[in-house]
Amino acid sequence: MGWLSMLNAQQQPSLTKYVFKPIISWPEITQKQITFLSNDFKNIYGLYAEATRKEIIGYKQSFLEDKLLNNSDFEYIYRAEYWMSLDSANLHLIPFLIQHVTDTSFTGLTNANDITIWERVNKGQMEHHAYSYIIDDDLFTVAGRCNWLLKKISGKDNLERVKINPTKESLDALQKQWTDWWKTLIVNVKQ
Repeated sequence: MGWLSMLNAQQQPSLTKYVFKPIISWPEITQKQITFLSNDFKNIYGLYAEATRKEIIGYKQSFLEDKLLNNSDFEYIYRAEYWMSLDSANLHLIPFLIQHVTDTSFTGLTNANDITIWERVNKGQMEHHAYSYIIDDDLFTVAGRCNWLLKKISGKDNLERVKINPTKESLDALQKQWTDWWKTLIVNVKQ
């Protein structure tokens, strides 16, 4: 079974099907982004960083997968990027994100008063708050969440964004770009 077949399969690829290259050999932009996120975590959570780190590190992959697919709370989306950057073993979430970057299921978004998604503001589905963090991907959908997280962990913010009502073709092309990037992180794919 080829890599694309595994990625397009119904289930997430088994963790035994690939082996990571050492992070030092990953694309420089991705190395820098992971370092940035690790350091940024301390700045964001300040005095609560250690307690929050313990909580986040305690998450199981299945827990975060469920939250990304079924929960509207932005806090879980936000914490997922730190979960991956705080422990390289958690980077196994990446194939799940790539697999679901074509999933247009609507999940909604709550607890997001400090972010703005302009397409949702223009449709009256979200308020704009001054001093908010602007996000281009539609975090109201699974595809938008996955794409945003992939950008956050990879440092590749120049890829297409997931808009409201994206086309299947645009999401398939985006998935291929992420798959190509993923291939730079792994040593091999075991058959």
